[in-house]
Amino acid sequence: MTDTKFPVLPQNQGDRRSLLTRFWETLTNPPESIRQPELRRRMRLLSGLLLLLVAITIPSILSTLLVDPEYKPFSDPIFYLALISAVIFAGCYWLNRAGRYRLSAGLSLTTLSLVVLSAVAITDLMGRTGADGLVNYMLFPVVLSSVLLPVLGTVLLVIGNVIVLALMPNFLSGLSYEVLVYPISFVLVVSAAILVVAVMRQRDLQQIERQADALALAVREAEEANRLKDQFLASMSHELRTPLNAIIGFSEVMQMGLAGELNDKAKHATERIYHNSERLLALINDILDISKIEAGRMEVVLQPFEPANLLASIDDTLKRQAGAKGLAFETSLDPALPDRLVGDFKRLEQILFNLVSNAVKFTEKGSVSVALKRAGDRWLMVVTDTGIGIPPHAHELIFEKFRQVDGSSRRAYGGTGLGLAIVRELAIMMDGQVQIESQPNIGSTFAVSFPIILERESI
Repeated sequence: MTDTKFPVLPQNQGDRRSLLTRFWETLTNPPESIRQPELRRRMRLLSGLLLLLVAITIPSILSTLLVDPEYKPFSDPIFYLALISAVIFAGCYWLNRAGRYRLSAGLSLTTLSLVVLSAVAITDLMGRTGADGLVNYMLFPVVLSSVLLPVLGTVLLVIGNVIVLALMPNFLSGLSYEVLVYPISFVLVVSAAILVVAVMRQRDLQQIERQADALALAVREAEEANRLKDQFLASMSHELRTPLNAIIGFSEVMQMGLAGELNDKAKHATERIYHNSERLLALINDILDISKIEAGRMEVVLQPFEPANLLASIDDTLKRQAGAKGLAFETSLDPALPDRLVGDFKRLEQILFNLVSNAVKFTEKGSVSVALKRAGDRWLMVVTDTGIGIPPHAHELIFEKFRQVDGSSRRAYGGTGLGLAIVRELAIMMDGQVQIESQPNIGSTFAVSFPIILERESI
């Protein structure tokens, strides 16, 4: 396995970017009491917009004062207009940060409209040209209102702007209806298009919110049902295992003849009862184990153990199963491995048993080998077989619950498809890693690595 190399951002650049990001989020994030995602998005957008307007207005005033020494701000109405609008925008920002979004959005958009209208009036009163062209800037607050306000708010803003524009020729001698008819028509047409888009967007957002609420509710119900299922199965361990153990025990008593002599037919029936009860118990154990793991009720108990005993624990049972199929069965223990390690012997035995039983089950001819090895500061369980193998696309699939390579495998070889899922979950609980190398019709190798923990390190 080769280590993947990731590009590393220079430390000072990463810190600077992270600091700027946190600073901007501090300035724009809405209060935690606001829970609706769409409202939070609008509040962030409004805060950013108001900061931008203030940041543009104040430096513009200062730069004009510095560049033009002869400029007299107190005799220029535009100076007062810019200064008052900057103060109002700052107040709107404070209202938005305080959670008063509707008031802040309405006031800021109204201020934007009044700034444009005031600029038109001031330009005309001072005898400057281009007053009619400034009317086109009325579209700016309309566009923003379509993003920040409901459709009704945008409609009211458009109507108010048009009414004020229509009345302005009565008060400004330099403006006439003939001059304003084109810019007002342009504003109306574009505003109508913006309103149509805003209506469609609002409907889409409402549908998305309904779907998101329904999905969130379904997820919560599914999680609750899954939790109750896992809790039920985990708590039913004793109730399910006790009667099966009784059936297995009495079947053994009958096979030994302690309950009376049995004829050949009765002996065969008793053996079938015994073997199928063992099989059913193993399936129930798998289901209960994966349920305990998912419910967080599976515990890892670290204690000293000998790797040699781990091999011996699976040698007798699985060697007989391999021999019954005519398979060679080999075990090996790396001399470099410490004589005693610390780990959960029961769970390690379960991992090894699942891997080896799978190898025997899916191997029709050839051999199955089991090795415990040392690799640096880790030790490995390595199980190799000459079985049917696994195609590359299924290497991750087989570790999912209730999964086998395909449906025909399940029918041909039986099982629940939980063995490898349990192996990976138990390995993760003990800081382990599972790796697989396999080719169809050649065989498979499963390697599970764990950190080496010695007795003195576990104290």
